[in-house]
Amino acid sequence: MAEYTCEAVNPKITDVRTLILLLNSAEPTVLISALDGISKFAEIAAKNRTLLLNLGIIKPLIDLSRQKDKLIKKAAVVCIAAATEVADIHPDMKRRDLLEALVLVLNHEDNVEILDEAAFAIANVSKDFGNKAEIRKIGGIAALVKTLDINDPDVKKSAAMAICSLIDDFTNRSEIRYVKGLKAILDLLASEYPEVQEHAFKSLSKASEDSESVASFTDNNGMALLSKLVVNDDTLVKKQASFAIAKAAKLEKNQVFARENGVFNTLVTQLGSVDPIINASSAVAIAALAKTEANQMEFIKLGAVDLLFKHIQGEEKDPKRDALAALGSLCLNIKIRTKVRANPDNIALITKSISLECDPLTVANAVDCIATISEDSVNRTEIVKSGIIPLLVAVLESDDARVHSSVCLAIAVICQDVSLLSSTDLNVCRNAAYSLSVICQYEPNSISACSTGALEALLQLSKQAAKKSTKFAADALEKILNYRKLILTLEPTAKYWLLNHLTGTNCINDGFYDMGYAGSNLEHISNLPTLLELKSKPIDKKREALLVDCTLDTHLNSVINFLSEILPGNPAEAQIKIISLAVSKLMGGPIEQGVSQNYKFRISELKLQAASNVVLLGAVDQGTFYHRALLFKAICDKVGLKPCTLVRGEYNRAWNIVNVKHQTLSPKVVAKKERINSSKSKSVVGAQLPAQVVQPSVMDLKAIYLGTVDIEFDPFPDDEPTIVDLMHNPGKLLPLDSEDALAYKRI
Repeated sequence: MAEYTCEAVNPKITDVRTLILLLNSAEPTVLISALDGISKFAEIAAKNRTLLLNLGIIKPLIDLSRQKDKLIKKAAVVCIAAATEVADIHPDMKRRDLLEALVLVLNHEDNVEILDEAAFAIANVSKDFGNKAEIRKIGGIAALVKTLDINDPDVKKSAAMAICSLIDDFTNRSEIRYVKGLKAILDLLASEYPEVQEHAFKSLSKASEDSESVASFTDNNGMALLSKLVVNDDTLVKKQASFAIAKAAKLEKNQVFARENGVFNTLVTQLGSVDPIINASSAVAIAALAKTEANQMEFIKLGAVDLLFKHIQGEEKDPKRDALAALGSLCLNIKIRTKVRANPDNIALITKSISLECDPLTVANAVDCIATISEDSVNRTEIVKSGIIPLLVAVLESDDARVHSSVCLAIAVICQDVSLLSSTDLNVCRNAAYSLSVICQYEPNSISACSTGALEALLQLSKQAAKKSTKFAADALEKILNYRKLILTLEPTAKYWLLNHLTGTNCINDGFYDMGYAGSNLEHISNLPTLLELKSKPIDKKREALLVDCTLDTHLNSVINFLSEILPGNPAEAQIKIISLAVSKLMGGPIEQGVSQNYKFRISELKLQAASNVVLLGAVDQGTFYHRALLFKAICDKVGLKPCTLVRGEYNRAWNIVNVKHQTLSPKVVAKKERINSSKSKSVVGAQLPAQVVQPSVMDLKAIYLGTVDIEFDPFPDDEPTIVDLMHNPGKLLPLDSEDALAYKRI
């Protein structure tokens, strides 16, 4: 049949099925000829490769790849690489023995051609998500990183391509950091071969999804290398370096490096290039860097705003799109918003990009820019006069969700002008109050409106009977206050999910679970998944849900009972210190600043052990900021140390706020016991936990307080809220607005 016909192979064999049968031959020359014929057949078309896989080609190839004869091994690995280059993963490509055979070749082979084909084959099979994990488990990532040291461009290209595919998995990203793979990838950026560089840049871009990888990138002088590459003569290298800088900008010290080492100047200069690719990529980097006031002011000095408007006015699609994104970031600064408003043509240039005929991302970036500029009431007035509202409503006909999101936010920002409530025109007052009553049904808008004086303005308006404004002012007030009241009555689980915040009065009880932030696009509070729903879902790579329940968590219960006995009689400072030390000890001990944690490995293990995405908080023995902050809050609430606030930040940060002067302990009723120390003492003598509390499955809590713990307090104002350090110097109190506190709350 024609579909099985291949090039003639001596002795004049033209049926690929016959060649497959010849793979059982004991004659080396026959084997090599058959393998070469099969490889050529596979290289002709994708349908041929699928046909070979359906004919069971993988099994004999695995056996032949283990041959001692180098020629046979090479031919077999070449054939595997050729046959597995398909779009859809075939079941035979998921065989563990295939993955093991390929990793074995990487670990024990020195022939560059064989290594090249083996790495290429791993890149093919790693398209399957399950294979990504299996390759890691059998040491494939470490083998690929080692292969990158081979001084052959083809080997480097194939190994880099395989790593780029494997790095999609978050656990694999941790593994690559563990085996020093990021350093090896960074070294590839200096390669003279564009394909090698491209895979390296793509790998770095994917790795930067994790803050730990960005930190590792920084530690290996990645920014210094990118600052050189961004001025490279090659356009593609410039582009990729700019994108990499944008990713690296997640870390503040990378921003500082870029600002202090001329990268800002380079990016602004390249905005003036005649090459639209360089214009666009430079704007992408500026958009990422221009998130802080210091960076924004530097870009102003360098003349970035005028150059960005030049591209917004231009006809080139990519530079216009990315220039709008950069301008949106810069307009977070009030001085830049004022500069933009100073020229009436500027607003017109931005709004010109808001139409159904424009690229959706360009529209979204333009709308985001308008929303940011509209943060100032004077700007809002001018923007409303320009007729922006009908234009925004018109583009809602787009099918793009990103456009919808941006437009809705922009309308909310533009319409929440509290100053309009004091207008002498009754229609203006009525419409302003109506828009507020609508948009404030969404929590972030309600908070924003209230912070700008909406409640006060509406109350004042409701008293002015001459305007006949009582009814619609009262309606807006009711909408705002009802929503605020609803938020206040939520259970702690839902409140933390929605608001990222639990005050001292929001106590954590058994059954509380933390599954992360709901997100800013929440439509209905009823969307909160139940604990049963979370437990019923298959294990995935998303963040774990942390369950606080002492009826199920014997370890956590033992900790709380132990602390309930030793805390009474100690001053508030000592109570906070004791709990902090316990949290640190239970969660893996102090972590040096700037040192990445491998807690995600442990969390993955706990999820597998529990066969669920729901993990008991007491089971977490390697925890980062959000684990420790939740445990501290849970312990304080359980033992009766109040008030204690829990706040969730970004990038897995969370922290607790206490005020020593206002802390009170209302402990559970426990058996009377000699106090650990007098209220005058600042030394906590080692407490002995009753032996019957310690169970084989529970950590020996006595280890927390062996010997004497000296309580040393840093001076701070008596009546000042402080953040409790649970990561670096457990128990240290950081005044809320101090530099240490700010560093603790963000990357």
